[in-house]
Amino acid sequence: MKFAIMEIPQMLDRSVFTASKVVFALALWSAGLSGQTLQNTGATAAVEARALVRLIPALGYGQNSWSILRLANRSASVKTVGVEVFRQNGERLPIGPEVRLNPNDSIDLRIEAPANNEETCWAAITEYSNTTSPEVSVRGFVE
Repeated sequence: MKFAIMEIPQMLDRSVFTASKVVFALALWSAGLSGQTLQNTGATAAVEARALVRLIPALGYGQNSWSILRLANRSASVKTVGVEVFRQNGERLPIGPEVRLNPNDSIDLRIEAPANNEETCWAAITEYSNTTSPEVSVRGFVE
């Protein structure tokens, strides 16, 4: 960040000008901090988590069919993943919004809704993790 240096007219009281410079500098400094991210501070590096979103397209449901989302936690810690399922018209189905998985545990989520005809849907699974690779495996299929 650069500061403009201005010449002080001799008739101004230097103490007032100095106080004004300090207030101005603090205002610029605090404005610069407001745009700073947590990862740049260094103090919160241990808490930084990445969001990994996986989309499962081409699922479906109907009168005699449904889809299954199988989530499996392959890590040694408890995981909470976000689950959102959307109909083909974009309407959200009442599944989720979060699922908690114990270590080495798996769960099957059945996607079904009243429908006169076969309808397609898709799912978005969000995993928050400190690692770069997924720790929860996701599989979707139609039955």
